[in-house]
Amino acid sequence: HVTGARYHRFNPEEPRAINIWDFPELAYGKNLDLSKITEQISLIVMDAMSLAEASDSLARDLLTKAVVQVLKNIAPRNVQGKRREPTHSDLVAMLEAYDFGSDSLNNRAREIALALEKYRGNPWLDTPTHPDFHVDTPYDVYELDSLNAFQPDIKQTLANRIGARVIRSIGQKQADGTRSPTLLVFDEVHEYRQSFPGLIPVLKKGTRHGRKHNVVTMMMTHTYDDFEGMHDVTSTAGVKLIGKQTGDLSSLARDAKLSTRALQAISALQNIDGLYTQWLMVIGSGDSQQVETVQNNLSPTMLWTFTTHPDEANARARVASLKPDWPLTEVIAWLAARYPQGLAASGSILDESDLFRA
Repeated sequence: HVTGARYHRFNPEEPRAINIWDFPELAYGKNLDLSKITEQISLIVMDAMSLAEASDSLARDLLTKAVVQVLKNIAPRNVQGKRREPTHSDLVAMLEAYDFGSDSLNNRAREIALALEKYRGNPWLDTPTHPDFHVDTPYDVYELDSLNAFQPDIKQTLANRIGARVIRSIGQKQADGTRSPTLLVFDEVHEYRQSFPGLIPVLKKGTRHGRKHNVVTMMMTHTYDDFEGMHDVTSTAGVKLIGKQTGDLSSLARDAKLSTRALQAISALQNIDGLYTQWLMVIGSGDSQQVETVQNNLSPTMLWTFTTHPDEANARARVASLKPDWPLTEVIAWLAARYPQGLAASGSILDESDLFRA
């Protein structure tokens, strides 16, 4: 809100599609080199396999062939000022009509098409990307919790498509040919394994490929065990920030190769509401690994911008309600000036009489 970012919540009654076929290289038209967009093709195939509830290698091969044929048919028609995105219906039609070389392959392709048929015409899954997602902003926030209002299959597919859209921001080039520096943040990762399991392969794919494209990927959760299924990525992370821990640290200590002194340092970490948080920072691995205790001191403005403490969040909302003509930045500035350490650290409560003297 403060920085002008775009915040996406999803409502089943207000369709705003993210098309899995929407990727920047479509604009190349007849110059599109399919051999250089294998990652884009694999994301489309993963999406279709999820919808078809298919996991066999034959389905993957047939879908890959069908996706390539759709792109060969449609992409060359794109010219400057005229751009058509393929959609789910194009894939279903290709699976139904294309000759894959034998009756057995054609029959399997038709089975996949039949499984995908029920999503034809779906306003969330079978339409070009909504214009809202093409507006430039400093950054985008996708609220995955809002997907809980959807049917399970639609929910999973939308989560996967959000992940794919985030991953596709990797490697975008600026006018001078350099890669745009990009930060990808995945919060509350512990919810992915249970609620959005299909998002994990997409996240892992982006994490591996982002490092060479000026991208930093940050994944945050409560305990290291929440990263189960992603330890091949997290164990090799270039930087680990470890806060206060209450659970078992054995797997973290093993993967990060933490010394006994480092584990003791984790136990000694302290957080004081309104003042600072402490972390163990692990940089690098092996013989070159560096381990330090670091402290994040909160300025009053940062505290009131980012606090999630219920009393402070309520106070921020209350001031905004009582002063509707104030922008949020002014609300935060007023609170920071009067309660520089917040409410939790000082044991204070919001004095609304001060507000009306402001």
